[in-house]
Amino acid sequence: MIQYQGRDIIGFMFNGRAVAEIRRGTRLVWQAIRSCFGSGHWIGSRPWIGTDKWKGTNK
Repeated sequence: MIQYQGRDIIGFMFNGRAVAEIRRGTRLVWQAIRSCFGSGHWIGSRPWIGTDKWKGTNK
């Protein structure tokens, strides 16, 4: 899990509203992290393979 000042980050709020996604340039960051760690631990059915980078989910 992502930690900040010793606490787990489970979501982001901005002006009292939950943030659904965070982007760095055109790359989607927060949804990709949540898709793998959304249950609080690494989801084994979505393993990290070789040189893979963060991607969206394939639903």
